[in-house]
Amino acid sequence: MLDKWVLQRNVHHSCWCWFNVRMVISSKVLTVICIMVIAKHRLTEDPISLVMLFYWTIDMHWMMYFITCINDCGRQMV
Repeated sequence: MLDKWVLQRNVHHSCWCWFNVRMVISSKVLTVICIMVIAKHRLTEDPISLVMLFYWTIDMHWMMYFITCINDCGRQMV
């Protein structure tokens, strides 16, 4: 019984690490894309809109937290 529990915890931890790596990389890529869009449209678009876009992009860690909460809720219901 203990071996199955250890295996389950190892698989769960590995999946969490993989999810965390994907979310961090995707948030960094999104930030780089946002910076390129801001650089391209800095003269034609409203500066306040571009700043808001940048701040929303920096706060992508909240999306990771939200998805983690949904995942944890589903796991606990099962």
